[in-house]
Amino acid sequence: MLAYGGLVVGLLVMARTAYWFSAVGQAVASGRGSSGRTALGLMAVLLLHSGPWFIVGTAIFAYVVLSSLHRSEWVWFFSGVLAAPLINAAILFRVWQARRKRRSAVKPLKADEGKGGVATEEVLSVTALRRLVGNRSGRGRRVTGRPLYGSSRAMAK
Repeated sequence: MLAYGGLVVGLLVMARTAYWFSAVGQAVASGRGSSGRTALGLMAVLLLHSGPWFIVGTAIFAYVVLSSLHRSEWVWFFSGVLAAPLINAAILFRVWQARRKRRSAVKPLKADEGKGGVATEEVLSVTALRRLVGNRSGRGRRVTGRPLYGSSRAMAK
């Protein structure tokens, strides 16, 4: 049970640290071009964000508890804290694998050479749109919304 509490604390520290890295990246990206604003914004993010303070507080707490005589439950607690990055890495790896598998499952269609050689991206997007609208492209309009020339509706008007 103490390992679970340590896992929750570890996940909290990791989440705040990830938000901190994101904030540092945004501060650097938003201040490109003016060095004075970049330095000020970056220093504010580095010092005032909760991410580094969570890391410092957890490290000080671990040092105080583990450096002196302690009960064995604290070892389980900090084992849970240290397991949090491993669990996050496993979850991210599975998500990455699933996205990679999904991307490789969609194979590009070859362009019809007899119809002027439509680009692969256009064929894929038109195919996807036809799936969305239920393949009703023969009702007087193209999937893109432009009227077909010579269609029965255009000729009736």
